[in-house]
Amino acid sequence: MLTPVYYTNASQDTVYRTGELIPAVKADANGYRLPTEAEWEFAAGGGNSTHSYEYSGSNTVGDVAWYSGNSGGTTHTVGTKAPNELGIYDMIGNVAEWCWDLYLPGIYGNIYKTLHGGSWNGSDFGCRLSDFSGDLPDTRYYYSGFRILRKN
Repeated sequence: MLTPVYYTNASQDTVYRTGELIPAVKADANGYRLPTEAEWEFAAGGGNSTHSYEYSGSNTVGDVAWYSGNSGGTTHTVGTKAPNELGIYDMIGNVAEWCWDLYLPGIYGNIYKTLHGGSWNGSDFGCRLSDFSGDLPDTRYYYSGFRILRKN
């Protein structure tokens, strides 16, 4: 049985479903969750097998990512570009991916979450492993998505 990760309060007696922007986190839970920025960067960068590429798996963006220069203005089926060193596809390009971490916490009184990886409608610059952005966590875009993970 999987233990939920997100709760609506610090006492962790009510499972987070929707509505609250910063639920409490049960760090040792084995349920599904968004990756932290550090986890996303480790996976996108090739983990311990890294070759220190500029993009996830290559120094040539078109080999590993769908972006404005080659996407034709739309998303594409996952796995149609080359994987990175860990065998993970589409860590960059196609859709930008939400991470758990805060991005510029408290800016203008709002709470922003981090997005990594660039997207099909963004430039090759936005697909670099070192690039990231952020937005309000309840924002929906046709060029953003998420990748989930869980502890074993």
